[in-house]
Amino acid sequence: MTKLPSSWNNLSDEEKLENLKRKNVPSNVLKILAKSSNWEIRKAVAIHKNSPEEVIEELSNDEDIDVRDSTEFRRLPSEWNQVIENYQSDIGKTVQELVDKLKEDHVTADILEIFAKSSNWKILKVVALHKNSSEKVLQQLLAYDDDDHVATGTTTADYIKDSILYRTLPSEWRNLDSFLNGTYEEKLKKLNSEEDISPDVLEVFAKSNNGEIRDAVLRRRLPVEWSNFDSWESEKKIEDENTPSFVLEILSQSSDSNVRCDVAAHKNTPEEVLQKLSEDENGNVRDTLLIRQLPNDWDKLDFFDILEKLEEDDNIPDNVLALLSEFNRSEICDAAKEIIQSSANKDLTISKVDDPKSKRILYIKGGGFDWSNEYIDEDLYNQLYEEYSETYLDEDFIEEAGFDCESIDCEDSGPSFPPELVLVNEDSLEEINLTFNKSLEELGVKISGDYPIKEDSSDRNEDSSTSKDYRIHRVERFGGVWGAFYIEKGEIFDLSKLSISVERKNCGNLQIDMCFLSYADQELDQDVCDLGGKYIEWHLSK
Repeated sequence: MTKLPSSWNNLSDEEKLENLKRKNVPSNVLKILAKSSNWEIRKAVAIHKNSPEEVIEELSNDEDIDVRDSTEFRRLPSEWNQVIENYQSDIGKTVQELVDKLKEDHVTADILEIFAKSSNWKILKVVALHKNSSEKVLQQLLAYDDDDHVATGTTTADYIKDSILYRTLPSEWRNLDSFLNGTYEEKLKKLNSEEDISPDVLEVFAKSNNGEIRDAVLRRRLPVEWSNFDSWESEKKIEDENTPSFVLEILSQSSDSNVRCDVAAHKNTPEEVLQKLSEDENGNVRDTLLIRQLPNDWDKLDFFDILEKLEEDDNIPDNVLALLSEFNRSEICDAAKEIIQSSANKDLTISKVDDPKSKRILYIKGGGFDWSNEYIDEDLYNQLYEEYSETYLDEDFIEEAGFDCESIDCEDSGPSFPPELVLVNEDSLEEINLTFNKSLEELGVKISGDYPIKEDSSDRNEDSSTSKDYRIHRVERFGGVWGAFYIEKGEIFDLSKLSISVERKNCGNLQIDMCFLSYADQELDQDVCDLGGKYIEWHLSK
């Protein structure tokens, strides 16, 4: 900001924003302000009529969605200026004013094309339903990709795709749920209460991305004694060994994965239905089909019984272990693989894998975290704290409270302590889990930082805290390979060269122990990361 003219240089951000409302701001000033760390200033530059094209091009890729939107809004005719200004000054309160104007019949295709690039799903929903939206815009919206949830079981992308799908519905159906929240309550009520609904309407709803809508259509195909089922009742009814195969075929399309699991387990389920369920998106459904392949006594067990048997039975047949190692349920898969690996380790010594004549790779595996941390004001903290429990703070509630969940940046990432150490011989491909039956201390690994690990080294009594720093934490859990170190041919592999620094992160009700590793002069190669099992938690602290 040192290159700004003297009349701008000493202004506060609030004063700069006020000045940016003027029409005669010089382009050189706009170029400088476009690089401001304040997103509101960048947004004001993005919409200013004097901003050079190269500035607009740069801001169109800005990290902030409101800034990106503003580069599109500048293309609107002047009659939209006041509505856009109101909308951007308080999005939560004035989006209704904007969408009401956007719903008007005379809004042209080129205006709709501009709004089709918005980041606000409520605006995109109106564009998707508008009669003047072009085929180009509709195809663009069909490619919209966002996994934020606006309704139970439905993402914003699904909701927008449904809006396009519902364009073909008669007006008495299409105009239901027109208010600005992500629900299907009015459509569901009408689907569940009306007896005579056109087959064409039902065909449209059968393609919905919302599970409750699809289930409402399915219920109409079931016999009377099944038509009023809810998920829990259907699970109980499916247990009846005389459940007809045609009912099982219908229920196999339920949005409830527990219902589909029961269908997958039933002896009357047709083979073609089982084949479809083998490609089900839910891992428990696919695992239920694997249970059917287990030998007698095993095929009657549920997931928890299988896990208990894996922990207690020392004589599990190899064919059973091989099948269980293919499970999607990680606890069962990992337990089976551990037993298989243990058996292999009996005949495999570290010296056989650690052959100096070969290149070797030391993989770092296990659970771990991406950790984010941001300061918030006391009012927001108090509002969120009312909903905060031991393990749960709902992301939708956080967004509704005014915090942009996408704005928080990852500060640290790494495996939790203790990690697994797996050595692989690159030539023979033989591998051994070095931590399978030995601790890191027994292996001679150097451990520093917040170590030894204490049961609880944080002050969790927030009421007695004198700190005025209110924070929100995003903890993203993963599992798998976190990285690797490489041991070249002729090099002696020495675990005393492996250093692990433990760092405890206190996140309100949650504590995580992350570790950072190095081997000799090597940094951990994170390009080989192979992580899965993503799960996000939000926590508060002060």
